Amino acid sequence: MLKVLSRRETGPIGLDVGSESIKALQLCRSAGKLWVAAAAHWQFPHNGSGSGTDAPGRMSLAVQAVRDMLKRGKFRGRDVVSCLRGEELDVRNVRLPQM
Repeated sequence: MLKVLSRRETGPIGLDVGSESIKALQLCRSAGKLWVAAAAHWQFPHNGSGSGTDAPGRMSLAVQAVRDMLKRGKFRGRDVVSCLRGEELDVRNVRLPQM
């Protein structure tokens, strides 16, 4: 992360989509120190059973929440970094013909 910030003043937006909430954070460098330039948090709604909404509904809520967070927050730029859990990631080697 520090290498990314050494090239520019404002870093990428860090996005954490969790099971309970979505969090976004962006750092900037000023006077040799790191500062929080923008931050936002959004909580998934829960129904009576505590299980939230179905998967398609949850995805739709998450997409809209991220859009709203980025619009309302003071985030700058379009670069985003995020993490995926192991079960959400599929890595494959693909060989492509030379063009």
